[in-house]
Amino acid sequence: MSRWTLSFAAELTERLRNISYKLLFNKHLPVSETVSVMYVATLDILTEKGGFDPRAARAIGEAIDLEIARSRDVSATREDLNECRRTLSDEIGALKVETERSISTLRAELGAVRAELKEDISALRTELKGDINELRVQAQAVKADLVRWVFVAITGQTAILLGVVYFFMRYLK
Repeated sequence: MSRWTLSFAAELTERLRNISYKLLFNKHLPVSETVSVMYVATLDILTEKGGFDPRAARAIGEAIDLEIARSRDVSATREDLNECRRTLSDEIGALKVETERSISTLRAELGAVRAELKEDISALRTELKGDINELRVQAQAVKADLVRWVFVAITGQTAILLGVVYFFMRYLK
């Protein structure tokens, strides 16, 4: 093995130790280091199983890495979808809060309108009762006038009849 291959292997071993440590204790691995783990595994497969020269293996690994990065930029990842879900959930939550505020505002306005309508109806009832009582008084007055005129008419008719009977009895005898 050449000196370059040994330094490359030592570097990869050190990176794998660091990544293993982070995986064990942090449980969260940045995307760039995940790509490095994939890159190291790809290099191992290409050099050991494929029999490629380390330089050719590294070039092929970089090409694969570039394609993976390009495909990540093009397609949505679970993280992107989860972010969209979180964003939508936040927006839906904000809309729910806004809707609830609007509903409570509308309920308050509806309560005020109901109270105003009740006051208006009460005032109309009072006014209507006053008008009805006034009409009753006027009806009583018309009734009294009517009784008076009927009495006058009956009295006048009786007087005329008595005059006619008197005339017939006196001159027609």
